[in-house]
Amino acid sequence: MNHADVLREVRALAADAAAEAGVAAEVRVIADRPPIDTPAREPLVGTALEVAARVLGGSPEPRGVSYFSDASVLTPALGAPTLIFGPGDERLAHQVDEHTTLGAVAAAARFYTGLALAPGLAVSGS
Repeated sequence: MNHADVLREVRALAADAAAEAGVAAEVRVIADRPPIDTPAREPLVGTALEVAARVLGGSPEPRGVSYFSDASVLTPALGAPTLIFGPGDERLAHQVDEHTTLGAVAAAARFYTGLALAPGLAVSGS
C-alpha cells in the first residue's frame, strides 16, 4: 500500500470524526518504513524453497507478510535480497502473547542450518 495514500485517508477520517464530535484531532506518524519485496527469481528464494521442501516437507510458496520487520531498514541500506522466516503462527508475531512450540523452533533450526549449508549460496564479504 502507498503510505502517503493511507495517511491521507486516515487524516481525512480523523478530521471528519473530530468535526462530528466537536473536538480536535491530530494524526502523527511515529514510524514509516517502506514495504520491501524480494523477487521469487532471486537465488536466495529458490534455495530457501528447496531447503524448506527437503527439511520441512511439502511445497512451500513464497509470499509476503503484513507486519514490520528489520528488513524494511536493512534491505534498502544493504541492497541485499531478504528472506523472512521464523517458527510459529505468523498471526502471533510481534504480539504481546507471541509464542510457539519447541517443535516449531527445532524445525526452524533445521531450515536455517540447511540454508546456511546449501551449496551455491555464496555470501560475499570484505
